[in-house]
Amino acid sequence: MKKNYKNFIVFCIVCFLGLQSAVAGFVTWTGGNDDNWANPSNWNTNTVPITGDDVTISAAAPYPKLTGNVSVKSLTIAVGASLNLQDKQITITDKLDNNGTLAGGTGAVIFNGNTTIEGSGTFNFYNLTVRSGTLTYKSDITIKGTLTCTAGDFKHDT
Repeated sequence: MKKNYKNFIVFCIVCFLGLQSAVAGFVTWTGGNDDNWANPSNWNTNTVPITGDDVTISAAAPYPKLTGNVSVKSLTIAVGASLNLQDKQITITDKLDNNGTLAGGTGAVIFNGNTTIEGSGTFNFYNLTVRSGTLTYKSDITIKGTLTCTAGDFKHDT
């Protein structure tokens, strides 16, 4: 009976760790193939980022362009890197840390929950939406289209 108990504990630990990696992770752009965000071979995990992932756009050209609407936990754009939204939208539920260039195109960045914008990069939003919680921005930003606060607050914090 003790042997089965130990096996059960090991099984539970393995399942828990496997579930954790399937739910969320750290994904980094490598630009290994082209500029298509949705191409798995452009990411260090060979998987496209999913909701809950912490995503880093490294300074590895070619830089990504969104080809569909996406959702991530956090987005970091490294020095010298860029992300082009084109006409798509990205939803962020934690933090945008931009030290490169966020090119808004005609797309939208949607913040959902208590989120922050920081970094020394160029923030060129076309449309920016705060769906819920408080969006705190610590950097200068440019909004060329529409700022929408459907619920929540938008505040500057130096």
